[in-house]
Amino acid sequence: MHPAYFETRFLLERFPSRIPARNAILSAFATTGEKWSDERNQSADQKLHETLIERGYEAVRVIGYSPTTQHAEPSWLVEMEEGEAIAIGQQFLQHAVYLVINDDLMVVLCEDVSLRCRIGSFRERLDTAMEENWTPKPRIEHPRCELSP
Repeated sequence: MHPAYFETRFLLERFPSRIPARNAILSAFATTGEKWSDERNQSADQKLHETLIERGYEAVRVIGYSPTTQHAEPSWLVEMEEGEAIAIGQQFLQHAVYLVINDDLMVVLCEDVSLRCRIGSFRERLDTAMEENWTPKPRIEHPRCELSP
């Protein structure tokens, strides 16, 4: 798996009133390793949001970012089962999606769901823009992939 998946942190404008036990973090921006125009990224993001709303989901904006490169990518935090999250990831040409089960953050490859890695605690990687003098947090060391069953 691409090393960027293991250092990603997540920024919310504000913490939601509750974080459900099962969540997906979905993006429609250029998949890891690809470069798309700003217009294509924004159009795909808008279509993903519309798709989620049409399917009855409440989507909360979350920004995945790299503390190393400062690359940031708008995504959506959605209470959703794994199978549908993977299908939506495939529909929107994603290489992988993040899943949050209780507090466990995992990355799952869309083309082979048997390839999944536990990254660690979601809450430990969650920041809020409401924090006073917010700055990107330092990179969390992740020496190896903890394979999940």
